[in-house]
Amino acid sequence: MHVCQQNFSIGEENPAEGASRSSAVAFIRGHQLRKTYYLGKTPVEALRGVDFAIGKGEYVCVVGPSGAGKSTLLNLIGMLDSPTSGDLYFDGHRITGKSDREVHDFRKSRVAFIFQSFNLIPVLDAYENIEFPLLIQHVGKQERHQRIERLAAAVGVESYLRHKPDELSGGQRQ
Repeated sequence: MHVCQQNFSIGEENPAEGASRSSAVAFIRGHQLRKTYYLGKTPVEALRGVDFAIGKGEYVCVVGPSGAGKSTLLNLIGMLDSPTSGDLYFDGHRITGKSDREVHDFRKSRVAFIFQSFNLIPVLDAYENIEFPLLIQHVGKQERHQRIERLAAAVGVESYLRHKPDELSGGQRQ
């Protein structure tokens, strides 16, 4: 498995070039992460002592052959699964050891996912699809609008906000 990292800020014209890894403060950090699954009674170590640090504003790609542990690592980072051992930190908060409820509440307010299958609601336009999770979180109307406009501008889809999913390209849907 290989991890590629680069500094980047949403809305930034030119991502930082050649920025030092040591200068980035760890926003998400894993320390000695291990994950063991069982096939029947046979243990399968998907992750063996993985250490990483991702700074705020960095984007990361995780590449490797099938079975290398990429999906397992992303499931741990996304708090969809828990490590067998090791520690996971998110913005200074230790996630490992928290109750399922605490992890759920933390994840729902701090983590977003972009899935390979878009899971957009076909009868809603792009604006409404972006707005939907904000409504569930009881975000106020003005703040919802500001967030949607800012995010749409950051990824260059502001002129497509009133289009339905079937009127958007695959990249625009993501």
